[in-house]
Amino acid sequence: MGEAANSLWLSESLVTMLERVIANMPADKVFFEYCAEKNLGSKKRRVLSDHFFRMLREYWQIVFTIGPREPELIVKQFFTNYAQLQKVCVVAPSDSSSRPTAGSLQWRVNMPNDLWVEFLRSFSSPEEIPHEVLGRQTHIDIRVNSFAGFSKSFVMRHLCAKGMIVKDLPFTNGLRLTKRMAGIVRLPLYKQGAFELQDWGSQIVTKIAAASIADTSRAEGLRILDYCAGAGGKSLALLDNLPMIRIEELVLADINEARLANAQRRFYRIAATQSGPQTADEPVDKPLVEERFCDKWQDHSRKPVRLDSKSNCCGLEHYIRENVSFRHVDSLQPNETFGLVLVDAPCSGTGTLIRNPWLTIQLDKAQIHQDQRTQLEILQKAAKFVVEGGVLVYITCSLLKSENADVIELFLRNNYFVNGAFELIDIPQLYSEPRKNPSELRGNPDFRGSSYSWQKFLSPLMSGKYVRIFPSALETSGFFMAMLRKL
Repeated sequence: MGEAANSLWLSESLVTMLERVIANMPADKVFFEYCAEKNLGSKKRRVLSDHFFRMLREYWQIVFTIGPREPELIVKQFFTNYAQLQKVCVVAPSDSSSRPTAGSLQWRVNMPNDLWVEFLRSFSSPEEIPHEVLGRQTHIDIRVNSFAGFSKSFVMRHLCAKGMIVKDLPFTNGLRLTKRMAGIVRLPLYKQGAFELQDWGSQIVTKIAAASIADTSRAEGLRILDYCAGAGGKSLALLDNLPMIRIEELVLADINEARLANAQRRFYRIAATQSGPQTADEPVDKPLVEERFCDKWQDHSRKPVRLDSKSNCCGLEHYIRENVSFRHVDSLQPNETFGLVLVDAPCSGTGTLIRNPWLTIQLDKAQIHQDQRTQLEILQKAAKFVVEGGVLVYITCSLLKSENADVIELFLRNNYFVNGAFELIDIPQLYSEPRKNPSELRGNPDFRGSSYSWQKFLSPLMSGKYVRIFPSALETSGFFMAMLRKL
């Protein structure tokens, strides 16, 4: 693996970083904090990054070979001849029943026994599993903030002018950058509120959630609760998919005040920059002025208005400050009700294994069962705030049945006497009529008249009455989605 890879500093660094990952720290955070602690230069950072994340991807294969989960032994084995890993593991007879042989499916996907059993429960065929957890994500997905007046074509032109390779993502306001750019959040266009970093799968489930109530009879006065708001990504996406005049109030709630503060900064960053149209820091052909859809939440039949640099965007800052609130979940009052309650529940994150392979090191049977209990508890608490006829949306970035369909079945079985009756919405049936094309519900000019078949696009994502997004299908993180209506 080269002289540099076998140097003492690299071995010691890998041992220290692996200890932190085993102690349940996120691997990316471990890497950046360690590099900052040691003040490593760019060359050493690259070498350390290559070896650290490669080791995490092969972690369980190494453990299956050597037995103990000692960081020093794992790093030592990592630097040994890799031909040894291709041989059948020689283990003591007492351990042979608990360790997979080299080359087996479980060995290939780098999973401990408990997690492997959960995956077997969640897929109809074991052969499907490697496609969902192996490989690497080599792109960045962003979502254009059309509610702030930016269009996909506008953002795409400026990113292409920066030398980036940009791909249009159908069905949403998404774009895919197929060439990673670490400094994308430092671009003036991002600081001006033109786009957000958001996985395409996350954009899809949010758009489906918005479409479920977008054609209801009420024209306005909709109250929305994002019960596990986190950093507010899905709430921002909801503003992109519903006419703002319909949203009387958008409440972002969470138990973590730091996350809520981050969400508030994201919203106010967009609001504060809307004093006029935004231009790129470097022009393409000539200075561009974006066509601002200032009437976006008032009259969709009107044409876009072109504003000069002294104009404003029809009170977007005022709208956000008056209609969007950030609250701790404990501050929600029992008599408050909402037409749409979104629960993006904390989960194992197994839908992101391609991006975060280190999660397999931290997951075990006890943690997965604890996640399920937490998810059911959160769902039951959130259900109290759904108005009669309103929609409760449950989302995870997990591929495991125990965190997805099992939670919904438990909720429907046990919830009746607590929060009233709910029925599971048949999502495929919801989109069985052409008039409910979610790509046209907002009159988005980027989709109007498109020949792309939204029905053909959605069909592979449907699993019974649920939506399941697999990483292999769309090259995005895996997601699960269920929608329930209160009777």
